[in-house]
Amino acid sequence: MPSGETATPIGSSALPGSGPTAVTGAQQPQHPSSRPYNALVGHAIGFASGCAMVFAFGLNHMPSVFELHSVGLARAAAVCALALATLLELLLRAQHPPAAATTLLVALGSFHPTWHDAVLVYGGIIGVILAGEAMRQGRLAAARRG
Repeated sequence: MPSGETATPIGSSALPGSGPTAVTGAQQPQHPSSRPYNALVGHAIGFASGCAMVFAFGLNHMPSVFELHSVGLARAAAVCALALATLLELLLRAQHPPAAATTLLVALGSFHPTWHDAVLVYGGIIGVILAGEAMRQGRLAAARRG
């Protein structure tokens, strides 16, 4: 790894929004927010919104608030990132509440605004969606039968 670059902690690659994304699809298969489109686009918007606010607030070279144990300016970045993500999700009809976890963890520095972390997050989300879609479709078919 090049000097000055830090790895994303292994624990954070458990993908914060993946559990809620799976639960949303399993428990509410008919709800629009559980559709694959909403999950894919919602998490992409969340990651991008978090990155945008990290750069806007000049936090891209700061350690994570989880390392610093202090929120400070990251709090404002997180609030703005959530507002931006919510607006974009509404405009694109891609509401997916679990994506807020992705937004917050980028804005607060657990994930970094890098292609590496984007691939980590998005790869995990795609895996959860692919695995969960079969269950969601099964639940939908069962509901239609009766």
